[in-house]
Amino acid sequence: MKMHRIKAIILRHLITWPRNLEQITDIFWWPVLEVLLWGFFTLYLGQTIGGSVVVSYLLGAVIFWAVININQFQSSMTFMREAWDRNLLNFFSSPLTIWEFLIGGLSVSLIKLIIGVIVMSLLSVFLYHFNIFKFGWYFIPFLISLTLMGWSVSLFVTGLILRFGWKVQSFAWTILSIVQPFSAVYYPLNVLPDWAQKIGLMLPSTYIFEGMREIVFKGGMNTNYLLISFFLNVLYLILALLFYRKMFKVAFEKGLLIRFV
Repeated sequence: MKMHRIKAIILRHLITWPRNLEQITDIFWWPVLEVLLWGFFTLYLGQTIGGSVVVSYLLGAVIFWAVININQFQSSMTFMREAWDRNLLNFFSSPLTIWEFLIGGLSVSLIKLIIGVIVMSLLSVFLYHFNIFKFGWYFIPFLISLTLMGWSVSLFVTGLILRFGWKVQSFAWTILSIVQPFSAVYYPLNVLPDWAQKIGLMLPSTYIFEGMREIVFKGGMNTNYLLISFFLNVLYLILALLFYRKMFKVAFEKGLLIRFV
């Protein structure tokens, strides 16, 4: 594995990104819109029922969910944009390996995530006087756990596109909307029916949002939530990496990359 190849992938995307209005929109438009929409809604609820707990509860959930969303979407888009630019065969006819390509793409998504979270956090502070760092040291493990989950989902989506082509590309936009209702982002897990709770308990994100609510309402959280979340993330990330490698192998053996030319 050569660092200069990974660096080349990162530079390619960072150089073209500021010149592409669509990519700038992906990073700023939806996160900013989410903060504005939910922020004004929390102000209304705060005025109606009183207290600042609602602001911490909902805006915290919006920002933390954006961590998964931005990471998954941008990681998937790194692959898809190379395919749209008909560049995949150029990459893989060179010494570049799939792991160097993957690390470069994930690094790009991480850079964009940091920018997106900073923008959302600053907006929350200036418009609603909400500081995401009020979660204290928990903020870092929350961020890491949700980032790992976003990467796992992205690897799964990328593998599907490699195997089945553009007919499944819509998963890059929609797959998290399937997961979100079970992750208890805006409401406690126990409000879901039993069958939905069982699904929620298999998602790393559920434990992060349950823990976030405990911090908001109780001032602390059960650290087992973090342990379970990281265990599930490691398990799913390993499975996603194996799936990603398998789908690349199938794509090479069957000549499926030619359809991205």
